[in-house]
Amino acid sequence: KKENLSRKNTTSNINNDTYQGLMASYFDVFVSNDGNSLAKANVLYDKFKISTEILTPEEFLAKYKNLV
Repeated sequence: KKENLSRKNTTSNINNDTYQGLMASYFDVFVSNDGNSLAKANVLYDKFKISTEILTPEEFLAKYKNLV
């Protein structure tokens, strides 16, 4: 999905999403409450066969409640 630039969605925000997704790809789980960031990571991880699990904070807490 093409992303449009706006006051709220700047190139800096897009770069931050990309950086976070890249860094998270080195770990087992990527947790974020930013739906756009999660969606971008999901597309990239599928495309490049990256096994990092993508979760919201609520999903993480539900799945790993015994560890927290």
